[in-house]
Amino acid sequence: MPSCGELDSPKQTFNELGDDVEPKKTEKLLTRREALKLLAGAGALLAATPAFAETEEELRAKADQTQAEIDEVQGQYDAAMGQLSALAAEVEELSIAQAQTLDQIYATEEEIYITKGQIEETEEAIASRERELERKQERLSRRISSAYKSGGTDFLDILLSSSSFEELESNIYYLDKISQSDAQLIADVRQIKAELEEHKVALEEQKASLEERRAELEELNAIQQAQIEDLRAAQAEVSSLLSSLDAKVQELIAQRDEELLAAEREAERAREAEAAAAAAAAASGGSSGGSSRVYPDQIVAGASGSQQAVINACYTTPSPGGGLCAWWVEDVFERAGVGSWGGNACDLYNYYCFSSDTSAIQPGMIVAVSTYPSGGLGAIYGHVGIYIGNGLVMENIGFINTQGLDTWIASYSGSVTPRWGWMGGVALS
Repeated sequence: MPSCGELDSPKQTFNELGDDVEPKKTEKLLTRREALKLLAGAGALLAATPAFAETEEELRAKADQTQAEIDEVQGQYDAAMGQLSALAAEVEELSIAQAQTLDQIYATEEEIYITKGQIEETEEAIASRERELERKQERLSRRISSAYKSGGTDFLDILLSSSSFEELESNIYYLDKISQSDAQLIADVRQIKAELEEHKVALEEQKASLEERRAELEELNAIQQAQIEDLRAAQAEVSSLLSSLDAKVQELIAQRDEELLAAEREAERAREAEAAAAAAAAASGGSSGGSSRVYPDQIVAGASGSQQAVINACYTTPSPGGGLCAWWVEDVFERAGVGSWGGNACDLYNYYCFSSDTSAIQPGMIVAVSTYPSGGLGAIYGHVGIYIGNGLVMENIGFINTQGLDTWIASYSGSVTPRWGWMGGVALS
C-alpha cells in the first residue's frame, strides 16, 4: 500500500508542527490555511508566467528522475542495512566466544588457587616430616653416643649378665630389634618426605601449566576484545552512513513530492482551463455542457439534519487548491458544524471507510481510495470525496466537481476497492 503522506492534507502538516485540529483552535488553523493558500496562489502565478513555466510532462520527467535517484539511494541504504546486520551477527558471535574465554580464565584461576593451596599443604607436611626425622635422628645419635661413652660394653654386659645361653640369645635378639626399629623409623620418615617432595614437584608443574594456560587465555581475550572494538567501530561507520542515506532519501522524497505536486497543479490548471472553455461553449450553445448539478436548496429525502448540513456545506465550501481533496472534505465537515478531523485521503480511507456495498452508502459519508493509477500524487496519497445522495459524489479536483457514484467508483478503482464510511467514525444518520 502506498505511504500515507501529508501533501494531500496540508492541514495535517500544520498539525505535526503542533496545531491539533480542534474546534477551539479554528481561528489559528484558518490563519495557517490562508498563509498556505497565499503561497499556493503565488506559485500559481509563477507557473502561469511563460518565462518560468514548465509543462506537466517536464515536471513528471523530473519526478521520474528523482524517483530513480531515490531507488538508487534506497538500494545503497538496503545494502548498508545488510552490512550492519552482518556486523551485528559477528559482534554477537564474538561476544559469546569472549564470554566463554572469560569463563575459562576464571576456571583456570580457580584451579591455580586450589593448586597453590595444595602446594602449601604439601610444604607444611614436608616440614613436619623433616622435624620428625630430626627428632628421631637426634634420639638415635644420643643412644649411640651413650653407648660410646660407656665404652661400647653393651654386648659384654649382656654376655656377663646372662644366666644361660638361652637368655643370652634372647637379649642379643632384642638388642638387634631395637636397632632395626630405630633405623626403620628413620627410613620411613625419609621415604614419606621424599614422596611429599615428589608430590610438591608435580603440583608446581601443574601450577606452571595452569599459569601458562591462563596467559594464553588472557591473550585470546585481548585479541577478541580488539576484534569486538573493530567491529563496533565498523558498526558506527555504517550507522553514520545509514543516517546520511536516510536523510538523503527523505530529501529526495520531499523533492519528488514537490515535483509531483507541481505536475498535478499544472494538470489541474489545464483541466480548469478546459472546463472553463467548455462552460463558455455550453453557455453560448444553451446546453448544460457538464455534469448535472444539485443545488443546495434541494433536500435529500430521508437525510438527517447533520447529513443535510454536510450536503449544504459541500456547495458552500470553496476549493482550497489542487491536490487538496482531503483538506476540502475536512473544511466541509467543519463548516457543517459536525466535527473536525485531520488526515489525507489515504488516512481517511484506512481509518473511516469500511464498506464497499453501494446499498449501504448514505448521504454525508466520505468515499475514498488510498491510491489510484494517476501517474502523480494520487498514486501516493489517494483521493476522497463526499456522497451527497441521489447517486452523486462531490469532490475537489482543483475545483468542486459533481459526478455519479458509479462513475466515481469506475474512475478510482484501478488499484484498490473504493470504500465509504462516516467521517471520524461519527454516524450522522
